[in-house]
Amino acid sequence: MQVQEIMSRSPACCGRADTIRDAAQIMAEKSVGSVPVVNDMGEPVGIVTDRDICCGA
Repeated sequence: MQVQEIMSRSPACCGRADTIRDAAQIMAEKSVGSVPVVNDMGEPVGIVTDRDICCGA
């Protein structure tokens, strides 16, 4: 099995200027443990996880 077979094709994302609260709300609404962070062009530049938020990574 390959990753492409189980990956989310349109994941919920947040922007670099969004707050931690925004990211946490997206995770809660979508029942996910992480969200990709995208730049103004929609390109991925990072990821925020629930662990990052709770542990202050």
